[in-house]
Amino acid sequence: MLSRKISNRGGRKVISLFPTRHDHSVWCESLNELYFAHLLDIDPDILDFEEQPSPLHYSLEGKRHRHTPDFLAKRKTGKYLYQVKPHEVAITAEWQEKFRAIAVEAKRQGYEFEVITDRWIKQEPRLSNVQILRRYCTEPFTEEHRLVAIKLFATYPQITLGGMRAGFEHCGFTKQSLYAMIYHGLISLPLEHPISDHSNLTSRL
Repeated sequence: MLSRKISNRGGRKVISLFPTRHDHSVWCESLNELYFAHLLDIDPDILDFEEQPSPLHYSLEGKRHRHTPDFLAKRKTGKYLYQVKPHEVAITAEWQEKFRAIAVEAKRQGYEFEVITDRWIKQEPRLSNVQILRRYCTEPFTEEHRLVAIKLFATYPQITLGGMRAGFEHCGFTKQSLYAMIYHGLISLPLEHPISDHSNLTSRL
């Protein structure tokens, strides 16, 4: 359940419903949140995530305050609360003090708290790569696709995206299914470089 009502009243917020690969959707109040949802969704170490979890009540300067994070993500390493902020806001002394107090309370409740800035979210070519792969997230793939990929990795340990695609096509499969497997975390490639036929692949099968 959302802890605060999402509204587009007054035109101050960009509202978008983002379908995740975890069979549910999340609401995003800004483009930065939407882009960050893309990054969360493709991250193979994230088991699930949701928007606007239960608020934290923290103390600052002798007063009690309420803060609702933008996202809660369940990672293989633990539970993380994320706050998305413009870089210029996040670095101010006022917000830095708030973030430190919020992080203390989050830790007390068993969460890690991280502030994510628009500069980090919009790093290229990572964001564009994720958006390219996102186009194929609903493409179907089967156990047969998985077995072919396992065989290709065993035969060519240093296989590239072009090599894997050629192997798929040889078996009558499409590149769309391969890209879907990458998006869903069964195969990984370095997102910090432009995607090309020379991109090295790593098996997570």
